[in-house]
Amino acid sequence: MSVCLTKSEIIAGSVDGTVRTFDIQIGRELVDDLKQPVNCVSLSNDTNCILASCLDSTLRLLDRSSGELLQEYKGHTCKVLILVYS
Repeated sequence: MSVCLTKSEIIAGSVDGTVRTFDIQIGRELVDDLKQPVNCVSLSNDTNCILASCLDSTLRLLDRSSGELLQEYKGHTCKVLILVYS
């Protein structure tokens, strides 16, 4: 449903509930299972975190190096469809 690009990676959020990071230089794939359909992903400015918007109206902040869920942001009454870091 959403992709984010870096110089060497493709980060994709999917309705299967996963955020997948594909390293296009070495051919590695990392999978973070959020167990909720992901409709949008965005990379933090320092590239250390991924923010994922899920269809359960929750934003989830993931640490890229460990895959750890750092924070959940709830309370939205509508679905978040686009994420932008500035």
